[in-house]
Amino acid sequence: MATPDDYGPIMDAYDHYMEEYEKATIEANDLAKEAQRSPSVVALKIPGVASYRWNQLQEIEQILSFLENREKRVLGQQRRHYREHYARELTDSMVEKFSETSTEVLDIAETRNFFALARNKFLGLTKCHEYLHFQLHNVAKLRDAGIDNAKLA
Repeated sequence: MATPDDYGPIMDAYDHYMEEYEKATIEANDLAKEAQRSPSVVALKIPGVASYRWNQLQEIEQILSFLENREKRVLGQQRRHYREHYARELTDSMVEKFSETSTEVLDIAETRNFFALARNKFLGLTKCHEYLHFQLHNVAKLRDAGIDNAKLA
């Protein structure tokens, strides 16, 4: 079992989600191309694909929350350390500066930033799925209105 201070599994998760993002990008492009040929088939696939990617986004959000809590804990430990064990009296701003620039806090912040990037990429995917669904819905409405040659742009 990994120790709480071991960030190896977290970085493995980051690598996993970035691979998933690459797969999802290819999948989204393929769905857009397929929507040109058969919008009704893609319309059936979109809910499942969007749900799967949304669930992955929620997992990333949970990891981000974990990292933020871990950062707060370590930052609190650093503050306590500087207040209790420093040879001279420090002002609050000095304690904050020393605490925020400790190596451990910066390492957690860097890891958190990696996951923030992954989250933002997955948010972009959800927007892509949303736009594709919107276009398919509009094409279906146009065809229902009798405009049979309506296509995706």
